[in-house]
Amino acid sequence: MESNQTFSTGAVSGCKKIKAGFLFFFVLNATDSHKFRPLVIGKSLNSRCFKNFNKSALLVVYRANSKA
Repeated sequence: MESNQTFSTGAVSGCKKIKAGFLFFFVLNATDSHKFRPLVIGKSLNSRCFKNFNKSALLVVYRANSKA
């Protein structure tokens, strides 16, 4: 992530903050007998990174945030 300050602790002009918004969840029980596929929550349902890509072929469950 980019910093909003330089070495002289002054503000950096012309820089945008990174707005990558992915959450990752890994769930399993204590005895490791029941595992779930990892859950990834992104900002949009049809993100640019999934263009020409089959989301059902992913090894994770991908969901989009409805309030993003």
